[in-house]
Amino acid sequence: MTDGFTLADRIVALLGHFPDGLTDAQIASQLRVVHDQVNSRCRTLADAGILHRDDFGRPIMNSLVTELPRAGIRTNPAHEWYWEGNVLAELVRYFEMDGWVFLRGDRIMAQRAGRLLHVESKGFPTKRSTSDSKPPHPMEQAEAWFADSLLKALRLRQDCPDDVVGIGLPDFVCYRELVADTADALRAMRIDVFLVRAGGRVDRVDDH
Repeated sequence: MTDGFTLADRIVALLGHFPDGLTDAQIASQLRVVHDQVNSRCRTLADAGILHRDDFGRPIMNSLVTELPRAGIRTNPAHEWYWEGNVLAELVRYFEMDGWVFLRGDRIMAQRAGRLLHVESKGFPTKRSTSDSKPPHPMEQAEAWFADSLLKALRLRQDCPDDVVGIGLPDFVCYRELVADTADALRAMRIDVFLVRAGGRVDRVDDH
């Protein structure tokens, strides 16, 4: 299992390709994990409203709920527009308008016409610090956040070769420069980049 892509995420991603559902045993076989772990995660996902566990017959079949209520994903005016939560909310709105149906409420995982979408999002750091230690320079922190999102996207691409994988960032010059610096790798790995502007507009970067 890789950081940033949990067993629960892998189960949701797998079921996106099987609209009729899979049993716990089938999921365990596909993902090569222990049956008891799958059973536990599927129960948790069902309690969260992400999966439906049909126990009309035996064995129990797991399938994705068509759409999740995501009342928690919305912009927060108490934070700057480039705060990660606001960036996430604008990306969700953008993809919903493009016909994607969301499968999770805490991160971007969606499906459309049988395809799955995964987008790792980040915000932009501020100079404020909640500790006594000197905070890193925002540019240095932004580069570290970009590297983290890129690593997670690469892992998603490896685990989900047929899915749409992307990175979502607030539109800052330093992020554009980092995207340009890694353009060849992003293109080769089929990782899309989406930039969120201050007014909420989302641009897909096509020249990387």
